[in-house]
Amino acid sequence: MALHGMLKKSATNLFIVSLCCADLITGTATFVLKLNEVRVARQPDLHSKFVAVLSWTAAGLTIIGYFSSLLTAFAIGLDRAVATIKPMKYRSWVTRKRGIICLVAMWTLACIIVLTPLFMKLGSLDKEQPVPVIMHPPLAFPQEFIRYGSTPMIMCCLIGNALLYLAIVIAFNRVSHSTNSSASAKHSQRLTKTSVMVVSSLLVCNTPITIMAALPPPTEPLQQLRTNLIYNLLLIFLLVPTFSNNFLYAWHQRDFRRAYGRLLRCGGQNAAVRPNPPASWDGVKTDPPIIFFAALSVCWIPNWNKQPISVRTLLQSELKVTCRYQAFAGTEILVRSSVFNLTCGLFL
Repeated sequence: MALHGMLKKSATNLFIVSLCCADLITGTATFVLKLNEVRVARQPDLHSKFVAVLSWTAAGLTIIGYFSSLLTAFAIGLDRAVATIKPMKYRSWVTRKRGIICLVAMWTLACIIVLTPLFMKLGSLDKEQPVPVIMHPPLAFPQEFIRYGSTPMIMCCLIGNALLYLAIVIAFNRVSHSTNSSASAKHSQRLTKTSVMVVSSLLVCNTPITIMAALPPPTEPLQQLRTNLIYNLLLIFLLVPTFSNNFLYAWHQRDFRRAYGRLLRCGGQNAAVRPNPPASWDGVKTDPPIIFFAALSVCWIPNWNKQPISVRTLLQSELKVTCRYQAFAGTEILVRSSVFNLTCGLFL
């Protein structure tokens, strides 16, 4: 999205990319944390400073991504609520500049919320002892912060997102029946449906581990083993939306499909490889130079002789240039060039 300039199109794309980045940070940091745990389990005497610093860093990034994901999901909900309830004022209210300010404020708030108690916990450790290796992200924070700080905030975010998206679904069902079937309206409705699916899976997968993290740590070894097993299962359940969000948006959204296609070096060329061309192409015989000069002449019509043209009637013409090339083993690559749209009119 960033490489191909699609982040400049709307604030919605900014919010979606922010959500995908937050989920990516959460998933990657959790994966590193679990790899670190497996490494320590195989070598119990391993207490190097690098392993400890890596575990604390991964724990902090996991919680930062977690908070940012919930806050960005709420921002996407507000964006879709305005687009659904006030579609005429959406572009004037939700601008790209306001979206950037909102994202900077949310990520800054998430970093402050997470890093402040993290450094407090590091400062309270015994200086003479080595830094312990963290196995679970909640262990990197004071228990008072987990119980009275992070858990109430996360629950408020989950409940707020659930209520907001419930209101969006109700408003969407009412508006979708009376809205015209224009291309922009269909695109907005499709984006709203995708956002509801993504955030719903996010809420369902985040709630169990939030409740589990709020419980006090057990003291008995058997209870610790049981809690560790349940926590790891819920952590895997948490990682589901961190990877599925990218696939859901890429499957349902045109901008994401285009970005993925260009990233794979196929969408930017508008090319499709087919072993057998369609039947409608059998009788088509085109000469690329002729098509090129025809397109060039049509594009020169409005400004020929450099005379001002006034509009009497709206005439639309569309020229689709199609070239066919022969490739290996009889495989044809059908390359469709861009569509030339021409609008002109004349007063007699």
